[in-house]
Amino acid sequence: MRPRKITPINLAPFLPRASIESPDGTGARWWNQAMQVNAAAISRRRAIALQLGLGGGVLAIAVVGGVIASKNDDDVESKMDALELQRRTTWNVGDVDRRLTLAYGRSNDADDSEIWRTALLNQRLADVLAPGEARLQPYYAPTLFQAPDQSADLRMDLTPMLRASMEDVYDRGRALGEAFAAAGHPRDTALVIDMKGPEAVAAATAVANDFAPVFTFDNWPHPRGVVPSHETLAAALYYLPWLQRAAASRTTPAPPAFVLDANRLASYTDEVAHFDNRYTVSLPSAASLQALGVSRLLYVRDGSGTLESDDLNADLTELERAGIEVRQASLADFERDPVAPAAGDAGAPATASHMSSTRSHYHYGGGGSWGYVYFWSQYGWYRPAPPRGPRPPPPPPSHVASYRPVARPTLFSTRAVGGIAGVGKQKPSGFGRVSIRTARSGGAISVSKGRSGSFGRGSSSSGG
Repeated sequence: MRPRKITPINLAPFLPRASIESPDGTGARWWNQAMQVNAAAISRRRAIALQLGLGGGVLAIAVVGGVIASKNDDDVESKMDALELQRRTTWNVGDVDRRLTLAYGRSNDADDSEIWRTALLNQRLADVLAPGEARLQPYYAPTLFQAPDQSADLRMDLTPMLRASMEDVYDRGRALGEAFAAAGHPRDTALVIDMKGPEAVAAATAVANDFAPVFTFDNWPHPRGVVPSHETLAAALYYLPWLQRAAASRTTPAPPAFVLDANRLASYTDEVAHFDNRYTVSLPSAASLQALGVSRLLYVRDGSGTLESDDLNADLTELERAGIEVRQASLADFERDPVAPAAGDAGAPATASHMSSTRSHYHYGGGGSWGYVYFWSQYGWYRPAPPRGPRPPPPPPSHVASYRPVARPTLFSTRAVGGIAGVGKQKPSGFGRVSIRTARSGGAISVSKGRSGSFGRGSSSSGG
């Protein structure tokens, strides 16, 4: 039998169309123009089979560095860091027609003024809220406060916000600040305030007369964001004039108060309901803190738990091992004075319209004016002089006063590289990342919303 003559099909070679870089790796989008031109004459499957059969070993659908050709012939599926995607496209990528939802919004800030509006519209908010001391600026994350600069739509969605829990945390935070004032305003203790974003801003404002707030909010808001960081932005706008006034009057050098949003590790399940704008935080090394004059670190929570956030376990454990004393305080331990209201709110600016002389004060353990004595007797760092007057019975020991950081398994346990915990910390696979499709033709980005196949078009067609 005479062998059948095979007529070769002249297919142009696959050529690189664009380079793709992502934290998962580097790859490329590939394109064969002959498949587009001859689509009516030859099926894609047959073209692939013929190329494989002709010994070229050319793989038309490639998996390179985590980038996979999708079932849609015009798209390439991949995963991208959420913040990088927002920066390349727009803050509300995939949901450009959806508005932010902000409860407890207000038209005025804590001074009952519109100073916030001037800062938001006419200044760079990230510069306004940056630490005034150059030595603290390397530890500041301006990311969240940079988001309004990108979009007029986002700026229009933002207003100050004040909810009752913020006022409560502010009052309790003032009581913590008074404990440090009673101890002589020590400069060797730094704070790590780890609460939900708005409450963390409130607590930072409450202690800002003595501690320089160093914000670490490293994400952008999104209409479906699992982390409601627009609320943190709104809280910062509310307290903005108080933060500015404290910064102008604060004695320097001041110890830092690192301000963290505990929602950064929010529970996340599915791309249909949420946009994964989660992120992690790393604390300065022991050497860095010591260079700032810090030998003690107080980890401040709101009473919701005794364990530190998972991404801080290795950092705090390493700091303790390296000679930085790490303790935890709960603002829930500062209780409302049951006897008499404060004679005035000396710690708040005089122009604060929502504060009044009838507002109750807080003391540690409900111990009245002796509260700060009982606080430091439990923590042992300072010995302030006791106040005059009768001494009430001491409160029972706090459930967090005995806290010491201990290494434990977390998602981040094996993800610190470089020799110092927190340096080069890597996110777990899929953490803070979003499924996208990139069109081979034009480069338009689509944001995946889960297995339902619903995608929202982004506004950018470039990778820069």
